[in-house]
Amino acid sequence: MSQWKSAPAHFWKEAPFFRLLLPLVAGIFWYDLHHQTASAFILLMTFLFILLFVFIKKNSGIYNSCKTILLHAALVLTGYTSASLADIRNHPHWFGHHVNDARAYMVRITEEPQEKERTWKLPVVVEEKIGHDLMVQKAEGKAFIYIYKNDSKLSFDRSDRLIIPATWQPLRNPGNPHEFDYADFCKRNNIFYQQFLSSDAIATIENVEASSLSYADRVHDWAMEQLAFYVKNDRALGLLQAMLLGDETNFKDEDRQLYVDTGIIHIVAISGGHIAFLMVLITGALFWIRKKKDQWIKPAVALPVVIFYVMVAGAPPSAVRAAVVFSILAFSGFAQRDNNPLNTLLATAFAILLVVPMWLFSVGFQLSFAAVLSLVLFYKRIYALYVPSNKILKFLWSAIAASLAAEILVAPLVVYYFHLLPASFLIANVVAVLLMTVIMSLGLAIILFSGIHAVASALSAIIAGTVHVFNAIISHVRLLNPESLRFLHLTLTELVLCYLLITATTVFILQKSKPALYGMLAGFSLLLISFNIRHREVMRREQLTVYNISRHVYVDYISGDYFTVISESRDSIAQKKIDYAVKENHIVNGAWKQRKKVTQKSIFLFGKKKIALLKSPVTIDTTSFYSLDIVIVEYPVRNFNALQLQKMLGFRKLIITGDQRRKAIQDWKDSCLKYDLDVHFTMLDGAAIVTPD
Repeated sequence: MSQWKSAPAHFWKEAPFFRLLLPLVAGIFWYDLHHQTASAFILLMTFLFILLFVFIKKNSGIYNSCKTILLHAALVLTGYTSASLADIRNHPHWFGHHVNDARAYMVRITEEPQEKERTWKLPVVVEEKIGHDLMVQKAEGKAFIYIYKNDSKLSFDRSDRLIIPATWQPLRNPGNPHEFDYADFCKRNNIFYQQFLSSDAIATIENVEASSLSYADRVHDWAMEQLAFYVKNDRALGLLQAMLLGDETNFKDEDRQLYVDTGIIHIVAISGGHIAFLMVLITGALFWIRKKKDQWIKPAVALPVVIFYVMVAGAPPSAVRAAVVFSILAFSGFAQRDNNPLNTLLATAFAILLVVPMWLFSVGFQLSFAAVLSLVLFYKRIYALYVPSNKILKFLWSAIAASLAAEILVAPLVVYYFHLLPASFLIANVVAVLLMTVIMSLGLAIILFSGIHAVASALSAIIAGTVHVFNAIISHVRLLNPESLRFLHLTLTELVLCYLLITATTVFILQKSKPALYGMLAGFSLLLISFNIRHREVMRREQLTVYNISRHVYVDYISGDYFTVISESRDSIAQKKIDYAVKENHIVNGAWKQRKKVTQKSIFLFGKKKIALLKSPVTIDTTSFYSLDIVIVEYPVRNFNALQLQKMLGFRKLIITGDQRRKAIQDWKDSCLKYDLDVHFTMLDGAAIVTPD
């Protein structure tokens, strides 16, 4: 029992930033959930402060307790304040305060235009508001502009300044069940509004030359051009640009899915491995510095290079975290202090969240932090289980041990967010480590020797061959992964229980603690109970869903652990959008296995309800009179008259989906409300879910 009591004290002493990080995180969570309750908390802190220093005797037990509470409360308020300061809605010049109370806005394009199915997406920052009286006022904020495609080529580029009309629309989710909450994701990145415009509604006031970009942006563009000039293989180019420069413009969707399925998508995101590789190159180039007192020169040279590289790569969260870790280690080295890896990691998280608090909710940040924390806690212990006899075995065992260690804390998050558990991650990660080393080395060599055409061309050919072999290997590795492990689901409660189970199991193995054993058994039992309750609910579930998929139709029926497609659009473009919209619902409901369509009829029974699918306009000559519960309209409506349709079909509820006119559907809905008709427009109301009762 004494050993159990001493362990926490040692942990607090060795990793003091843990006590600082928890209340900071609590404050950020508090702001995200309830960002209008700070005044009451400040009053409570003021009361405690007065109570502490006026009425309570110093050095008493109550005094020390109040002081501890006050310190933690101050850290909670610090997290709340940092989140508040980072929220653009609290800035006085945010354009969203009077979003359409203007004649036009002046914006600047911040990234390269992204091509979509029917539009070009332009991420912009708002710089000025032009009033109805033509007065120009300062404005700020980020937004998206979608430009409809036409026959002419897009004439806008990054950093161009434009004048656009004040026709902002709030960002909204499609409303499909369990689909990724894109609006919430954008909110945490301070993006709340968008516009859909034709190119002739936009005025260009400044085409920015490349020389006007920042030096880091110019280096990024130049490096991208060099790689594109020499590497002609599309898949090799996309992987190289993503891995080396953090630019996924040319990274293929099929390759991304391949790497996700095998658990090696981390090689694309610039993170600790990339920074460590760069450090090894720099310190290796400074091998001639041998004296111990001069070793500080190596990190002093490497630090600005690493920071510049992160800027060139676009400063993604994983790269920023790795750069901050390296900076803390470097400064600790200057101060001649020993480093505690766990405390360094926690200090890094504290510093990052203090500056960019909403990264707490970034999946990339969570996965990156969990992977490094898992390596810090478990790598040495796993590596010590086997002592290799030669250097090759040491390298392979080191990669296997690192992969196993990282997976312990990463796996629950991967299941929670991506619904898969790559059973073949060990093989894939060992191959991926080798690939990353080779690809990054050759990619840097192409950039360095870009002035020597023969050398750069030869290196690009080697890269193309390497990537081809690597993708072939990983494709075969993916086949080893059972299909059932690609459709897993954890609720938030089950995710927490997983981490409690991992913590209790680790403490029990290391300290043989009885409380940890009880915690491990309790966590395991609660997980089993939760899984069984959820499975019981799945087997009883029956629902028909009409999804909201822009310009496309998809209706399916879930019964138990199977789904049946009732109606769908049939083209390759639609299939990608359909998979994105429906996959989460199938997985969360445990219905990822498909049954063949059981009926081709336009009218069918769903429980006690009679449902009709209309694929074309109904006329008095082509239909009989029915008494229907639900009518689903799939075709593009031109002349909408719900009252006439109701008289013909006698429906209780009308669902309008498919390719409808965006500008007209609100008028249609208003007309239905006027006649008290129950009509559901998927484009306005999201997906429609029908139960058999």
